[in-house]
Amino acid sequence: MKRLLLTITLTISPILAQCDWNEDGAVDVLDIVQTVDCILGNGPCPDLPVYGCTDPLALNYNPEATVDDGSCEYAESECIDIDGNIYETVTIGDQIWMAENLKVTHYNNGDAIQTGYSLEDWENLLIGAYAMYDDDPNNAEIYGNLYNWYAVGDERSVCPEGWHIPSDEEYMSLERFLGMSYEDTRSEHWRGTNEGSKLASDSNLWDDGDLDSNEDFGASGFNVLPSGKISFSSYSGLGLSGKFWTSTEHCSTDDAWGRSLLYYSSEVYRFYYYKIFGHSVRCVRD
Repeated sequence: MKRLLLTITLTISPILAQCDWNEDGAVDVLDIVQTVDCILGNGPCPDLPVYGCTDPLALNYNPEATVDDGSCEYAESECIDIDGNIYETVTIGDQIWMAENLKVTHYNNGDAIQTGYSLEDWENLLIGAYAMYDDDPNNAEIYGNLYNWYAVGDERSVCPEGWHIPSDEEYMSLERFLGMSYEDTRSEHWRGTNEGSKLASDSNLWDDGDLDSNEDFGASGFNVLPSGKISFSSYSGLGLSGKFWTSTEHCSTDDAWGRSLLYYSSEVYRFYYYKIFGHSVRCVRD
């Protein structure tokens, strides 16, 4: 007499797969019998996969999970780059910003951002690159890395997942929330009143000047530090200036808009810079 084997062939879901002991892609009578034996203690129980969140940085991390089921949840302002660097964040108006400069060394797909170029090479680079000020890791730890715009504009993204390089308009929104007039935000060069002082932080790192002597110095929590720049084959400005890229290109293919703070002014400087320059980067949440 032929033995009738009832087979229920299904596309195995994570839960159903726990009953597919022989891993043949189907749950049949033999699997059901073995499941019953396991429950009754009459037979061995193969190790079951435990589905859950396997990321230790997530709010709902399950240390017993062996298979990530995509359920990981993060704090709304959590900002972690692909290298595992965790950034402080600040909510200003309806925007959530990184409150530290970017220091990532890989694009979001895992590709390395190029580095190790001489300052002379930086003048001719047309690909994404980063450097540490004076090639000193201690500077990178405090001030983050300096990136050319080609890294900033790369579609692989230097910002953590869920974050992006702010546009010129998004910086204007930030400035308006801090008190700058609409007309000033759209102008060039020095603009506003004391918005630069509000954006800056840590007077011990800045040279003395109008920036850190303003009574609203550090008020926003944005925490701009004097990270300096790379331009014209040299490092310059550490302790004196902080410069940031936007994602917005200028009319020329060689330039992009950016922002600068300088120790001698409490205002914010808006201008376009050569894409080959090395500036700091902040990201804003999507």
